[in-house]
Amino acid sequence: MNFLLSFFFFVCATSFLTPVKASGSFLDLTHPKTRDLEVASKSYDGQTDYYFRDLWGREVLMRGWNVSGKAKNGDYLSFKNADDAEKFLEDQKAKVGTNVLRWMFQWPGVEKSFREYDDVYLEKQVKQMKKAIKLGMYIFIDFHQDAFSKAIKDGYNGTPEFVVDWMKVKHKDEGCWLLRLGKIRVKCFVWSMSYFFNRGVKDANTKFWNNANLHTPQNGLVPVWDVYTDMIGHTLKYIKKNLTKEEFSYIIGLDPYNEPANGTNKRKDTKDFVNNKLFKLYRKLKKRMEDVGWEDKLMFSEPVVFWNVSLRALGAIDLAVKPLGYGHLEESPGEGWVWNAHFYDEKRQGLVLKKIVKNGGYLENYDSIRKAARLYEIPPFVSEFGIPLYPKPEISDVNRKVKATYQALDFGKPKGIIVRKGLGKRKKLFADSFGNKIKSRYVDFYSLSLSGTKWEWSPDKGNWKNNKNNDLKKPVGFLGVSGGALTKFATPKDYLKSTHKAFERGYIKRTAGELYNSYYNDNVRDSFKSRPLKWVSLRPDPNGKEYFVDQKYFYAHWKAKRLGVPSEIFIPRHFKKKESYLITQDGVWSFKDLESKPSLTNHFILKGINGHEDSGNRIFVHNSFSGNSGLRGGLHFALIFSYEKEKKKPFLNKLRKKIIKRLNQKKSPLYMRGDILVEKAKTFNIRD
Repeated sequence: MNFLLSFFFFVCATSFLTPVKASGSFLDLTHPKTRDLEVASKSYDGQTDYYFRDLWGREVLMRGWNVSGKAKNGDYLSFKNADDAEKFLEDQKAKVGTNVLRWMFQWPGVEKSFREYDDVYLEKQVKQMKKAIKLGMYIFIDFHQDAFSKAIKDGYNGTPEFVVDWMKVKHKDEGCWLLRLGKIRVKCFVWSMSYFFNRGVKDANTKFWNNANLHTPQNGLVPVWDVYTDMIGHTLKYIKKNLTKEEFSYIIGLDPYNEPANGTNKRKDTKDFVNNKLFKLYRKLKKRMEDVGWEDKLMFSEPVVFWNVSLRALGAIDLAVKPLGYGHLEESPGEGWVWNAHFYDEKRQGLVLKKIVKNGGYLENYDSIRKAARLYEIPPFVSEFGIPLYPKPEISDVNRKVKATYQALDFGKPKGIIVRKGLGKRKKLFADSFGNKIKSRYVDFYSLSLSGTKWEWSPDKGNWKNNKNNDLKKPVGFLGVSGGALTKFATPKDYLKSTHKAFERGYIKRTAGELYNSYYNDNVRDSFKSRPLKWVSLRPDPNGKEYFVDQKYFYAHWKAKRLGVPSEIFIPRHFKKKESYLITQDGVWSFKDLESKPSLTNHFILKGINGHEDSGNRIFVHNSFSGNSGLRGGLHFALIFSYEKEKKKPFLNKLRKKIIKRLNQKKSPLYMRGDILVEKAKTFNIRD
């Protein structure tokens, strides 16, 4: 009987390599246990975090991108057509291992006139989404707006013109002015300034969040929230109706409103805004989700945009006012909700440029996202973060910011690093920096890795009016990405330049248990002077040597569970088989020696996308409970690294034993090195 069961599951697993759908295979992305997600909790040392897991019981870490293309303009679509979507998304999955997308929809695309919905637009969106689903990518819907509406002068996108007109928005034809003093006028030069200096945008936001009436010609007074909710309800209903049950399982939720901003932007109004306006609309939309068959989907609820962004017109001008903070929401929204945050380094993206990003720069800022989610007992997600690639001074060094951002997604600020104001010798360049008191350079043994979608992956960036990358007037190659994407070198010939290696990263997609620690170390150099960025090494012995100081590697350890399915790790294409290794608590394997077909017991390696010549690889690591490794407490680890020179197994086995010894002490071997400067978090818990 055991032999028959083993044979059955082996056939299921190997059938992934053929078009035949497997029943019972952890590799079959259409299998409910692999495909469907749920929210679970895990606790360590008195701290509880909420995370995503599949129905096998594996923790799922989602890393992906926003897709927008011309969705803010023109035809409101992310891709030209479904064929283009397939081409670009397949390339994306192959090169960066994407497993989640934030998919932009626009209100004017759905509802061009009052309660007349454009199902042709929705049909095009669904056809493109099907291409992502076919690749096994999760999707959550993003109803996007920036500065409310292009129907307001110097506004941007998001709301149809008839809403602006019928809501009787004042000052809509004035535009955005930094200074209005008689005949003296100073024009805004960044779109986000409209939140502060465009009276039309401010009035529109105030009216919308007060649920103002639309003065409709035929239907009289209609609350704007009713119109918005009906439009979203129609969209969600159409999506479900036009996807199969299996396809619909990849739709994980709704982001109902991008970067909400109260029209006043005043601190004293924030508590009322969050509780009685923002989350009141969110709950109304959650009810509509339930009414149209989306009851099992997640609400990716965004906080007020200025919760972790200082009131400085998003970096354009420093108003010397700290962010609004978190903790205004009086009670947890409950099951089925996500703390859906954004993070941008607005100081370095605007005019306030005072210091370069150093090792650990963003750790405390991203910890604020973790802390806010813990406060409300819901999982965190970072649905926007980005780094502009157009040329700027050393302060905005691209590779430093990319490296610091993903470092902060992988792990939080170590307890051994204390951030204080005024510590240490101040230098002129770092005049506004916060000093660090460093008691230990080791990463904490447990730290929640964050899921997120980067802004943004766009094949049509050259057609955007706000494109600042002259090299993308006629983009070639597989992509062109703005706001922190791969625009600088858009051709396949240039793809492996250092900036792109910074984006092609390894991560653990599924963990057979509870993930305690993970980190991918790229070996990029800074963009400004090509200086090495040797930020995190492996140092299992505090008195011993550091490993992989200048080498790329991936490391993770986790509390293993007897699930019968392996962990899955994406490793980018620049890890060559002949020079790459896998080390676990049980042994050492060269990539070229790993099995290249599914196994129920042995570790194995598969292409990210079969048949794609430029694809990265997926490494599948099985848990082992033999007890022979010497690693206690159900802990497992995986170390993947790439060396150009052959390494001898005695050396690697010695390293393996050192890591086991370190983990048995409940300590991480990840060691932060060099010049560390963890910047003080911009935001704060108002309850503290």
